[in-house]
Amino acid sequence: MRLAAADAVELAHALAIDVARELGVRALVIKGPSAQAHGLRPDRVCADADVLIAPDDAEAYLATLARCGWHERASAAAFGPKSVHSVTLIHGGWPCDIDAHVEFPGFLAPAPEVFDELWARRQPLAIGGVHVDTVDRSAAILIAALHALRTPAQTQRHAQEIQLLVDQVLPAIGDADREDLVAL
Repeated sequence: MRLAAADAVELAHALAIDVARELGVRALVIKGPSAQAHGLRPDRVCADADVLIAPDDAEAYLATLARCGWHERASAAAFGPKSVHSVTLIHGGWPCDIDAHVEFPGFLAPAPEVFDELWARRQPLAIGGVHVDTVDRSAAILIAALHALRTPAQTQRHAQEIQLLVDQVLPAIGDADREDLVAL
C-alpha cells in the first residue's frame, strides 16, 4: 500500500516526535505545519518532516531513528551554516524525509540556549490525529524568516515567504506580540 505524500509527511512528523518522546528527548515540530497553523504561509503539502531536537540529545535520537531504518541522505559537502544545522534522514519505505535540526541558523544565542527558550514557549499542535509540541507564533515567525532569508534571491518560494511575512504577518501583529517577537 502506498501512502499519499500528505499522509506520509503527517505520519513522519508523528513518528519523529514519538521516537523523541520514547527516548525522553525534547523535540519540536518546526516549519511546515507549524508555519501553516500560525498563518505564516499558505496551506500546502510539506515535502518533509522538520523537527528541532534538543542539541545534547541529538546523537541518541539519530541513533534510534537509524535502528528504525532511517539513514542520512548522501549529499555533496555543504559549506556555511547549512552544513551543520540539520541531518536529512531517509527511509526506503517512506516517500518523505525527516529533517532533524540540532540548531537553526540565524539565532543569536548558542543552540542549547535557543532550544531551551523555544521549548519553554512550546504549544500543542495536532498533526494527523497526534498531538505534538511545536513552537509558538513568535518563534514560528522567526524560524520562517530565518529560513526564507537563507536563499531569497535563489529560491522564488523563499522570496514569496519573506514577502508574506513583511507585507501581511508583521503589520497585523499587535504591540504585545511585536514586543515578544523582538525580545525572542
